[in-house]
Amino acid sequence: MSDKLILLKRLSPIEYEVHRGRVNQDKNLIITTRDKDFAERLVYGHNDRLR
Repeated sequence: MSDKLILLKRLSPIEYEVHRGRVNQDKNLIITTRDKDFAERLVYGHNDRLR
C-alpha cells in the first residue's frame, strides 16, 4: 500500500477527510476535520516528504 495521503472534500456538511493510499472509508480513513488549512498542510507536507 502507498503511504501517500489523499485529501477528500465531502459536502453537506463540508468536511475534509484524509485517507492513506486510497479512498476507503473502512480501512484507510485517518482523520475527518472541518479545518481545510490543517488538512491541506497535513496531506501536502506528508506527500512532499515522500518525493
